[in-house]
Amino acid sequence: MQHTLFKTLLKLVLILPLFLLSACLTKDAPGDAPKNFVVTPGDGRVTITWDDDPGLTYWVFSARASKITPDDYASFPEARLLWPVRSGLVITGLTNGQTYAFTINATRDGSPASPAAPSVAVVPRLAGDSWVAGGTAGSNHLNEALNLSGLIVAVGDAGALYTTVLGDTWTARVSGSTVNLRSALYDGARLLVVGDNGTARMSTDFLATAPTWKSTNTGTAVRLNSVMLSGSTYVAVGANGTILTGVGATDTTTTPNTATITWTARTSGTTANLNKVAYQNGKFIALGDAGTILTSPDAITWTAQVSGSTANLRDIAGVLVNDVASYVVVGSAGTILRSADLTTWVAEASGSTADLNAIALGSRLMIAGAGGTLLYGTGNSSWTVKSTGLAGDVYDLVRADGGYIAIGANGSNSRAF
Repeated sequence: MQHTLFKTLLKLVLILPLFLLSACLTKDAPGDAPKNFVVTPGDGRVTITWDDDPGLTYWVFSARASKITPDDYASFPEARLLWPVRSGLVITGLTNGQTYAFTINATRDGSPASPAAPSVAVVPRLAGDSWVAGGTAGSNHLNEALNLSGLIVAVGDAGALYTTVLGDTWTARVSGSTVNLRSALYDGARLLVVGDNGTARMSTDFLATAPTWKSTNTGTAVRLNSVMLSGSTYVAVGANGTILTGVGATDTTTTPNTATITWTARTSGTTANLNKVAYQNGKFIALGDAGTILTSPDAITWTAQVSGSTANLRDIAGVLVNDVASYVVVGSAGTILRSADLTTWVAEASGSTADLNAIALGSRLMIAGAGGTLLYGTGNSSWTVKSTGLAGDVYDLVRADGGYIAIGANGSNSRAF
């Protein structure tokens, strides 16, 4: 009885907008259905476009079905009606591999509805199978990218700093530096970039035409390869086993070009170049050349772990496989290592001999490296080898609006959605 009542109430909720739509009689209905109605499937989403008249109100109907109309869409699973909407509408939360149908009609100033466009059925699918070249992003190497709530920020050699949303067009920004920038983070108020010669600079308005950048004194002249933030502690790692921790970031200072992060050198116990620092499972972890893996509970005291590898290790990601956490590290010569606890590491076959430089975790785990090499999987030990289709080495991967963006050598970049 309760189940029947719930279904009846649900149908009333879905159909109520149609009663409102049909009750609008103050204007003549648009004579034609919206034209060029296109539904493009993505990863758990679709993007819907049409010829958009700003004088009309558009109503988009959808459901998990092979065909729908405005009259029957509510009888199918996952039925929804969105209004008012504009062309370029993105609908998320769809299940990959399932068929969804969509249609659209329009009203004018409270008029009855126009005829509906023919129903369009599509199947959302995982991103990462098909890659295309991205937009122009200079000619310097792009070394790392991060996603700031949908805005992708990339840093690179000779002070390169670019932003994009989808990777199709890039905007050059002013970094105030000419050194090679290796890594960046955003702490919620400021962008911090690190790089060669011990560089660590920060800006609260890096998107401005003439942003203000302030240097911090790291106390070192070595190359800094990676930076991260956990809580209020910044951690940077670099050449010759360098590890720095920083606290107290602010852009308020009496010296205009100096910000007040206080950096402290820590003892790493290694002279190997450290390429990546991350925070996983309550621990800081640093990856480096010659199979170096260091862990720390506080970024101050570091312990060397036995990786069983001599590869130069580049990146790490945490994954869930059958609800069990594990950690995947990638490196040179096709190296993939896996651990359940960040202490005991086991090598697994990647199916590639290319240097693997970066990992991005979305609906699948993507790995990228030299010569545009791509590997993807669900996070278990089975990998599919593909390519971006571009010859340039990929130095970093980032998740971006339902897809992935790869950046690398000589400003090369590609995207998959």
